[in-house]
Amino acid sequence: LAGIGIKDVRRRYFPQRHPGNGKAAYATKLPAAGDDAELLAAAAAGDRDEVIALLQRGASIDAVDDRFARTAFMVAAESGHTALVRELGGRSDQQVTAVDRHGMGALELAAWHGHADTVAALLDLGAVPGVLDAYGVSALHKAAAHGHASSVAAERCAHCSVPARFRN
Repeated sequence: LAGIGIKDVRRRYFPQRHPGNGKAAYATKLPAAGDDAELLAAAAAGDRDEVIALLQRGASIDAVDDRFARTAFMVAAESGHTALVRELGGRSDQQVTAVDRHGMGALELAAWHGHADTVAALLDLGAVPGVLDAYGVSALHKAAAHGHASSVAAERCAHCSVPARFRN
């Protein structure tokens, strides 16, 4: 660590995720158990009715998994369950900006797995394209690295102020 300043450490481990408040919105709730764990499983399966029933029964929308500290919203985005992403995003604005242990948010996870419709939904919900995770990688870079750049880039550009003559 010799020669590395505190600003470098902060930039590396505490990225400036969101321009609104200048702070990362890490998911910090304790790992899920009981109804919270079932909520995460239902979100991964895309079972909207079960997710809503569990939330009504008292499961926490902010519950995170043990492995990556991902919320049900992030898990649904990662799995490409667009309707569920819209439902959960409408219940909590913080879900759109929350990140996991690796600094990845729902947008980065959906792009990584090539879910263009989910990427579009996340952009509609206010996800910020172009932000970097804890490793300095953006959602579009993740998509490109996994062969999904064209579909995700098309959705991303539809939400950017790029003149039509520069779009493919």
